[in-house]
Amino acid sequence: MTDENLIRPALDTWQRAFCRKDADTLMALYVPKAVCYDAIPPFFDNPESMRRKVLECFPYYPEGFAIETRDSRLNLGGEVVKPKFAIGQYGHVALARDSEGNMIGLHSMQ
Repeated sequence: MTDENLIRPALDTWQRAFCRKDADTLMALYVPKAVCYDAIPPFFDNPESMRRKVLECFPYYPEGFAIETRDSRLNLGGEVVKPKFAIGQYGHVALARDSEGNMIGLHSMQ
């Protein structure tokens, strides 16, 4: 089974669960140590904070709303350029390159 064959069903499950406002199914898709960033701060660093944020957002979506996906494409791949390293009192950083050659920096205080 390819990575895409694992990812696409998870994306479909997430989309259906969000449209049903089903927080339990949504949370089951995340690993316990997932860190998620959102357009509305703060970011989430544990399942309970993620659940609270999702439940706070649901009232803004009307009953029966739908998400439409067109021409979605998964680009799988990339490489770690520099594994996690300390940057003093500012935490840690890791550098990666995505499948299209873009450099990505990841920051953590841990």
